[in-house]
Amino acid sequence: KFPVVPTAYASRRRPGRPTGSGLLVGSPQVLDVAEALIAERGTEVTVDDIAHACGVTKPIIYRTVGDKAALVDALAERLVERLNRAVMTAVADRPTERDMWARIIEAYLDTVDAHRHLFIFVTAAAGGADPVGRTLALADRSARPMAALLAAHSASDPERCRTWAYGVIGMLHFSTLDRWRQPVASRPQMAHDLTELVWSGVGGSTATIDTTPTGPSTTKEY
Repeated sequence: KFPVVPTAYASRRRPGRPTGSGLLVGSPQVLDVAEALIAERGTEVTVDDIAHACGVTKPIIYRTVGDKAALVDALAERLVERLNRAVMTAVADRPTERDMWARIIEAYLDTVDAHRHLFIFVTAAAGGADPVGRTLALADRSARPMAALLAAHSASDPERCRTWAYGVIGMLHFSTLDRWRQPVASRPQMAHDLTELVWSGVGGSTATIDTTPTGPSTTKEY
């Protein structure tokens, strides 16, 4: 049922690698198997499950991909590459700025819907010793390319585009999880509503905040 790792994709065991298998599967094949398992069984898939599906021992998986955190990072990278590719394709013909936002949101929602279990798997595993850092690392992979895209397609400055990008990623992330938990709107309606929300702020946002001190602060310190 799951992808079979062919001998052609494996390399012979070298000194220092765990015993128990004469073959070492390649990283892309391990990730393919992991994705297939997650798509079918959901987010409770373990490294043991992946090793069993690959026909090797867990130490072999660790030697090939790394620990579970490394596995999650590699799978997250795959998902983000698909998200970024979908977004870039959606705006390749340089639509108007409002339509650009609509297409970005549509592309994001379409992609995460197509990889729902994978999205939840890499999101849920973003904890560990540095949960804030891992969560931001996941956000960085999407927000930074989006910020560059926005800067290239609009007249806004890069810092503003960076703020928008992280804000939109957070909005899409939690709105998606909420819709999966308790659907209150259709997918097209959600995309429309989020586009309206973004454009109502972005479309009329031209002013900058003057942060120059104007006098003594009246803020009380506690």
